Amino acid sequence: MLTRFRSILLLIIFFTAINLFTACGEDEKLTPPEEHIEAVHMSILDGTNVIYDFKSADYSDQETYSNDTIRIASGKSNLLLAKFFDENGIEINPEEETNTTFSAEFGDNLIASISWDAGEEGSYQFYFNGKTPGITTVTFFINHEGHPDFRTKINHIVVN
Repeated sequence: MLTRFRSILLLIIFFTAINLFTACGEDEKLTPPEEHIEAVHMSILDGTNVIYDFKSADYSDQETYSNDTIRIASGKSNLLLAKFFDENGIEINPEEETNTTFSAEFGDNLIASISWDAGEEGSYQFYFNGKTPGITTVTFFINHEGHPDFRTKINHIVVN
């Protein structure tokens, strides 16, 4: 009886040890890394004119604000396009990835906001809406399945 108990105990210990060694490590993500957007650079274009250019390499992780100020007119802007690039300067098209959206967070939505054409919400073509002359802040994001894969530093935005 004691031998059988020891055998069962050894089997339990053996399978527990195997489970511990083959279980997922803490460094593994639920979403494989290849499904995340690896952008480090963002530009906003009005036609062929770059009106905003953010490069992560220009800032340390400790910096909260960028040195950039975006200037927009009161009213609705022309249709703008957000473009993203990887660390090698190669353009990334987040819209080719599933479950990604573009968004912006404003310090004061009464001064400025963004909007899209109907049915295009979250796309990378958008409009700035200058609502009231003043200064506020904006941060841009690529969101993937409920969390940001990319975010800029906080930028100042001036509505004239």
